[in-house]
Amino acid sequence: MPDTWQSLTLGDVFQGLSQGLGNIQAQASDLFNKYSAVVNQLNVKVNTLESLLNGTGNLLNKLQSTGFYVCYLEPSQGGWATRLINAQNAPPNEGYSAGICFIAQGVDLQSVAQSYQNLMDVLTSPINIP
Repeated sequence: MPDTWQSLTLGDVFQGLSQGLGNIQAQASDLFNKYSAVVNQLNVKVNTLESLLNGTGNLLNKLQSTGFYVCYLEPSQGGWATRLINAQNAPPNEGYSAGICFIAQGVDLQSVAQSYQNLMDVLTSPINIP
């Protein structure tokens, strides 16, 4: 018989070990695929929760920046619209807004009292005839 080289791998030499490792690799691959599917599902849930968290955070910020503003106008000279426009610490004037303005107007009691006094003075003062 002539001299001949034979090519053998360790798998050929240790066939049982090779087959066992092949089974382990197949099981590991199967587990990896199953866990990858679970990880993908968890990532979808994490992304959904992140989206929900961002949405509620934005809503919370909007709710915290939304409010009611009240401006009491002390009795004074001037039209109410001008006084409201020129009032200090006005709320932001951008984005969405809605408003209700209750205006109560009355006479200037001091002016009424002065007018009454002037009338009384005219009626009660003696008339000087020259």
